[in-house]
Formats: sequence, structure tokens, C-alpha cells
Amino acid sequence: MTSEAVALPRQIAQSLGVGDFVRAEQLMHSALEARSLEPVERVRLRMSLIRLLHLRGDAAGARQEIDRLDQDAAGVDAPLRAEVARLHAEHALVGRAPLQEVVALWTKTGAASAAASDRAGEMAALGHAVEVLQSMGRFDDARAQIDTFLGGAAGEIGARDRLGFAMQSALLAMRRGGDAWSSARARFLALLAEADQAGHVQVGVTMRLLYGQQLTQVGSSAEAIQVLDQARRDTVRLSNPILYVLVAAALAHAYELNGQRPEAYGTLLRARVSLTDLLGPDGGALPQLIIDQVRTRWSLEGFEQAVQEFHTRYRIPR
Repeated sequence: MTSEAVALPRQIAQSLGVGDFVRAEQLMHSALEARSLEPVERVRLRMSLIRLLHLRGDAAGARQEIDRLDQDAAGVDAPLRAEVARLHAEHALVGRAPLQEVVALWTKTGAASAAASDRAGEMAALGHAVEVLQSMGRFDDARAQIDTFLGGAAGEIGARDRLGFAMQSALLAMRRGGDAWSSARARFLALLAEADQAGHVQVGVTMRLLYGQQLTQVGSSAEAIQVLDQARRDTVRLSNPILYVLVAAALAHAYELNGQRPEAYGTLLRARVSLTDLLGPDGGALPQLIIDQVRTRWSLEGFEQAVQEFHTRYRIPR
């Protein structure tokens, strides 16, 4: 490999790191012109370029690279072709294509489902579409995609999936604020109660996590603590360590924003101890990583003060 081929990825990363997207794009084009790139490297680099062009609002440039990407991806393995298909769906969403087109694009390589026309495949595509739209800040569009799907899928999906999507739609409606907040919140809480009554624990935990995070974002950290603490207690009933860590991290963040650093630390400590007991020494690695990040953010002195207050207040020996 030439010294230029080695240097280009480093230069691209540096340009992206300082926000020089024009320079990063130029370097990506130069790298793609190099004959020394392996097929997988070429596909991944072109995918990065397409996402950069989306970020810069260059739809025409992204379209050209999408066409070239299909040629590059002809000989790569199935998992990477699935990533390419998802990028096609993202490109369609950027262009405000309807869900039906997104579904067709995302399922054409079998990434979402063995049968592109079934509801399971469509739900997988919808979930991806909503995720992408939310990352773009297009919350109303994301909600419209969900509502359109629910309107056309009546009686064809299970109660658990219906409740999950309906609650997600209500959460998105709450982002509009004002009068919409109150009515959407009432709808969300009614659906959440329905999910609890039906015993859909994971749906309830996931939606409480999203709701708690949304409350935290709008400054309602005290209410977020109540919601997320219930999610944490419910998560214990599930064999899902990753979800448990996500809930614990969100709860700790809400405590922190509410001025309760000792409780924030205690929440993460409990997660570390619980997962170590459940999974062995490696189980507590992720909670410990979050604790280390908190220590850095609070400073060593601030962190030690919170730790001491926690152990003194709750009479737990260090």
C-alpha cells in the first residue's frame, strides 16, 4: 500500500473532526479514485461519502454516488449488501419518499425479511425509517410514517407491536409542545397502562425509557426519575442486560440533572454490581465505563464527594 493510501484515511478523519466537510469530501473522492482499495473498503468509504453529502444537503451528488455504490457492492457479502440497502432507504427518506418506497428499497436484498411483502419486514423497515427521520429532526414526518402504517395494518399486527408503535407516535406528538403535549401525553399514558395490564413488560420498559429521556430533555427531571425508576424495576424481570444498562444510565442522568449526584452514582453502582453478579466479572464493564465518564465530568473531587454522600446517606460500606 502506498504512503498516500495510508495517509488519506487519517486526513479524512482529521477533516471531519474539525468540521471541514468540504475538505473531507475532496479527500474521499481522491481515495475512491485509488485503485488499491479493496472492494469492502471502497463500499464503506462510498457509504460514508453519501452520508456526508446528505449532511451537506447535496442530494444530486448523493444520488450519483448511490448509483456508483451499487456497482461497488456487486461482489461483497450479504451483510454488507444489507447495509447498502439500508443506505438506499436513508437516501429515499432524505428525499421524503413514502414508506412504501422505503420498504421496497430496504427489503430488496432480504435484509429486513425473507419475504419483502410481509408485515414483519414492513415493521422492521418502519422502525429503521423512524430512527433515521428522528436523527434528522423530522419528528412530524416520523409520526406520520407510523400513523400511516398503523392505519393500513389494522388487525394484521399483534397487540404488543401495535401498542409499541402507537406509544411511539404519541411521544413524537408530544415534541410539538403546547396543547399537543397534554393530549399526546394523556394518550401515551393510557396506552402505557394498557401495555402494563396486558403484561407486555419489554414494551413498557422501552417506552418508559423513551418517555423518561424526553422528560429529561424538557427539564422535567423529577418526573423523569419516577418514570425511569419504574422502568429500572421492571427491567429486572427481563433477561436483557443492555436494556438494563440503558435504563440505568438514563436514570442516573436524570438524577444528575435534578441535583442528586449521590443517587446518580448509586444507580450506576447498583447496575455494575447487579450485572457482575449475573454475568461474572465482565458483566459490570459497561456500567463501570459510564461511572468513569461521570468521574471525568464531575472532577475527581466532585465525584468523591458524591460517592461519600451516597455511602453515608444510605449506610452502605465502601
